[in-house]
Amino acid sequence: MEQNKQGTVKPEITYEDFSKLDIRAGTVLSAERVEGSEKLIRLQVDFGPEIGQKQIMTGLLKWYKPESFVGLQTTFIVNLPPRKMMGLMSEGMILALGLSDDSCSVRQKSEDKVYGIGKVVKEVKEATGHKPFIVLAGCIVGSVTGDRQRYDFATLKKKTPWADLYMNPTQIHELPLLLKKSGVLSEWAAGNKVIEGAQDTATHAFINISQGCDNFCAFCVVPYARGREVSRSEEDILKDIARLVKKGVTEITLCAQNVNSWGLSVKEKFQIRTGSNQKLPFA
Repeated sequence: MEQNKQGTVKPEITYEDFSKLDIRAGTVLSAERVEGSEKLIRLQVDFGPEIGQKQIMTGLLKWYKPESFVGLQTTFIVNLPPRKMMGLMSEGMILALGLSDDSCSVRQKSEDKVYGIGKVVKEVKEATGHKPFIVLAGCIVGSVTGDRQRYDFATLKKKTPWADLYMNPTQIHELPLLLKKSGVLSEWAAGNKVIEGAQDTATHAFINISQGCDNFCAFCVVPYARGREVSRSEEDILKDIARLVKKGVTEITLCAQNVNSWGLSVKEKFQIRTGSNQKLPFA
């Protein structure tokens, strides 16, 4: 057993055990309170053509209204044995639930909603007796880190004292290590694990080929939120493709803020934007 800031944690499991869990993204089609229960909500979740729809029960009624789940896209464990709860069959388990729509600092309204999460955190703490561990991630964190800060990191921390960990968009691959350092996960999560890109079907996957943006459009915050544009090497991209092909993927979408500027120097990008006839990488 290990100790963390929140008390005694459960016994460690091996990465092999963890890999047996089938974790899928699903969209909640409907949600309703289970009659006679003070905590259960019945969700109807769509997992796409490969799995279809499943009925999943969650005990979050004390903190969330059923209607707040409708349209939500989040992760579920879908290969647990079916279990009856209040006479209704549950065919999985919700794994993660966001307290906010997003932390998109491109839109001021979204950023303001993030600052309001503190009220929800206080309500959960009063109801359960402890504060949940909260990771604040996304462009709002990217805007205060790196060499293109919109405002000071200390200002963000002052506005979000309820956050336990801050992660900018470029740190997604460091998530297991960051959670281990924070005492949330055990040693198994901090090894050389590959955090794979999104896969909407068994045969289609997405691969990031660059991070950031150097365009500086007058209306856009992305160059500040995502930082300087940095292209991944051809070798790394091909390694990702080879790994996915071995898993049965036959269609791959290359993703970036500006796919057509992959591999170009700052000088080359400037020349193209000012009238050069230079051929674009993926045009």
